[in-house]
Amino acid sequence: MPRILDNIDVHLADALRRGRVRAKLFLRHRLHAKLYLCRRRDDDNPMTGYVGSSNLTMSGLVTQGELNVDVLDHDAARKLHRWFDRLWDDQFALDITPDCWTNPGRATGRSTRTSYI
Repeated sequence: MPRILDNIDVHLADALRRGRVRAKLFLRHRLHAKLYLCRRRDDDNPMTGYVGSSNLTMSGLVTQGELNVDVLDHDAARKLHRWFDRLWDDQFALDITPDCWTNPGRATGRSTRTSYI
């Protein structure tokens, strides 16, 4: 297992508490898409998008045989970023960050500790 995924729930909860990660619940319409945008200081590839079926969970990222595609094309990555921003800024995208780290079960509708957001 990759080291970065060791204790992902602990790292994610810490990032939420420190304000380095925010979570929103999108309510305008049903949304099942998974998009991960990674930005870096690299003129050749400043942003990579990953689009696929993986949830942000240990099993979703490591053990369930999910499929994701990397989007390296600059124009395509910018389009994904604009799509994400449009949903993120929507009035029906509610910030649930405090619920995720203070009471993970309540934020996800689950009764046990989890890293779903």
